[in-house]
Amino acid sequence: MDNVGRAVPSVNHLSTEMRMLVQETLLVSKCFNFAQLLQGENTPSQVELLKNSISSRGETLLKVLLLCQVGVMCGVMGVQEQQGSAFMDETNSANILAAISFLRMAASSSSHAVYW
Repeated sequence: MDNVGRAVPSVNHLSTEMRMLVQETLLVSKCFNFAQLLQGENTPSQVELLKNSISSRGETLLKVLLLCQVGVMCGVMGVQEQQGSAFMDETNSANILAAISFLRMAASSSSHAVYW
């Protein structure tokens, strides 16, 4: 973000704390792929990586990360719909909500318990 500030100029208007939160969210997103978790492609070790990554900021970072992931998942099927999300139907949203509820327990549970 520091090197490409002109790519997303609104970043320059964020407070220092918010800018750090966005940077940390992007970094955690690089090491944990929510979509892979939903598809069963992750292992408990990826959940452990997530736990370690969010330990410094705790629940705030996890909540922002999960919110961003929901936004990404809403856009999965692109512009097939002009109103709402074609992907976020009842079945897919139930799976996403279940994954989010398990990941919210990551700080207080073992990685294996969260994954399985």
